[in-house]
Amino acid sequence: MYFSLVAVPSTAAFIMLLIIPEDLAGQRFPYRVQMPQFIPTILQYVYMGLSIVLISCGTTTIDYVNMLFMNQICMHLKMLNMAFENLIGDGKEDRNRQLIAIIKYHCDLIILRQQLEQIYRLPIMYQFVSSLVIVAMTTFQAIVGDGSGSSILIDFLLSCVVAQLFLYCWYGNEVVEESKTLSTSGFSCDWYAFDTRFKRTLLIFMINAERPFQFTAGGFMGLTLTSFGNIMSKSYSIVAVLRQVYSRA
Repeated sequence: MYFSLVAVPSTAAFIMLLIIPEDLAGQRFPYRVQMPQFIPTILQYVYMGLSIVLISCGTTTIDYVNMLFMNQICMHLKMLNMAFENLIGDGKEDRNRQLIAIIKYHCDLIILRQQLEQIYRLPIMYQFVSSLVIVAMTTFQAIVGDGSGSSILIDFLLSCVVAQLFLYCWYGNEVVEESKTLSTSGFSCDWYAFDTRFKRTLLIFMINAERPFQFTAGGFMGLTLTSFGNIMSKSYSIVAVLRQVYSRA
């Protein structure tokens, strides 16, 4: 879905550059460019169009990698929750050993999340700040646009940026929600049928599992659906200010 939202407007931009170049090529936001005059006109249009397509594909590739890591951690958390279903007090296996294996698995996921957070939190923060500005500016351009071809492309660009922010927050929110169920899954097993050592170990795990897995943008804003709503509200506030200033000019 995300790739389609990015590929469609970039391809549409390429086609529209060839059909109505006088309305798009280097004249209006978001495709303002200056090309050397000695290059044939048709090559300039093809270059600008292909650049848009390639940049769009490159952006989605980077986003897919980040989202894939978050989705993988979410999958592992689901496996942890399912592991507690096998802790049955039938006396056939050493359940203490199984619980310790689950705890080690959980610790490995904690370390993995910390490493990914350390690598991606600053790039994601810069991306979110720039996306906030882009959403505000493209929304403002769409409101004051004249309905021309470039205005339509601005609407496409806005949908791409909003989809990008939403998917980051969606996958981050899925990780948070899945990690919140670990403590409940631990309590749902047949803990009352095991010895004191098992119960104490499980209690320590449940206390540690109360801290949810959360990816952040720069360490101060969690990637959740609530954060997505806050970003949209901030963008709307910026658009309202810009529109008020524009109406007075």
